[in-house]
Amino acid sequence: EMGLSPFRAVAAAPAPQGTDPLFAALHGGTVLVWAVGDGRGALQAGITVSKAPNLCVDWSPLSRDVLAVAGVSGSIKLVDLRASEGLSWRAATAHGGKSVTSLAWSPLVPSWLASAGDDGAVRVWDVRRSTRPVLDLAAASLPGPPTCLAWSPSHADHLGVGTLDGSVA
Repeated sequence: EMGLSPFRAVAAAPAPQGTDPLFAALHGGTVLVWAVGDGRGALQAGITVSKAPNLCVDWSPLSRDVLAVAGVSGSIKLVDLRASEGLSWRAATAHGGKSVTSLAWSPLVPSWLASAGDDGAVRVWDVRRSTRPVLDLAAASLPGPPTCLAWSPSHADHLGVGTLDGSVA
């Protein structure tokens, strides 16, 4: 029973030809995954990753079994649907204990995950190597607090950052 509380975010997994699309939705601290075939959804998994609400989700471009989830707890977690415990990587204090508000996987460097947080910073993580960011754009370098992120599909080093004041950096 989901109750009346809203879903916070929905994301679609990469779907190779001949496979049913997968969708993830965030409900409180739980990630719910549905397979959608023949126009009907079937719940595949429900994994609680936090006591605090999750705010953002993005599927790995490498695997339809791995997705990044973050939110009010301030940590970023990689959920692996194949793992018994569900988690495969974690940055516990990704934005200094502040909420993580946006996540985006790089389509060209699939181990890079960008995050934006209520601390005003944007960080890029290489999830193969460390739970420390490989790039940290401090709040002072942005025109306003970051609200959303998007990687260029053709230039690996271009990350668009939408800010609260209506700018794109």
